[in-house]
Amino acid sequence: MTLTQPNNQIIDPQIIWHQVCQLYQADQVKSQCLRWQDGHNANVNLILILTILQQQNYQFTEAQLQSVLNKLKSFSEQTTGLIRKARFNWRTCSDNPEYQKLKQALLACELAFEQQEQRLIIEQFNQALKQNAGRDRYLSPASWYFKHLGIQAELQNLLDAFG
Repeated sequence: MTLTQPNNQIIDPQIIWHQVCQLYQADQVKSQCLRWQDGHNANVNLILILTILQQQNYQFTEAQLQSVLNKLKSFSEQTTGLIRKARFNWRTCSDNPEYQKLKQALLACELAFEQQEQRLIIEQFNQALKQNAGRDRYLSPASWYFKHLGIQAELQNLLDAFG
């Protein structure tokens, strides 16, 4: 068995954004991620980013992963989650003449906050990469998150989407 060295290259947020968008376009990936979001309170951004990073052989300590998760959760609860909730609540106003216009504005706003979430995630991981030099136990990020959510058996389906 050959062990490969963890990837320590700085993560480019623009490249990750495009990779996430590309991965999320696959219908099976999108529907499964939304099921995990609804059923396990998973963060779709984090699922996709961690899966991409794991495919690229990035590894982090449990403390680093937990720190990213905590900061993301706080940010999401204060911003993205509120916009998402407003968008869902707006559905009850479908008879409003401005419904489509405001729905699109809420979607655009939600997408902008999702981009901010991604920047936060990547910024945190890039800081962690600068600190990775010791003998700490490093973990594959998506495997850790799926175990944290209690759905580790389902990770392979997402990894298979990479082909």
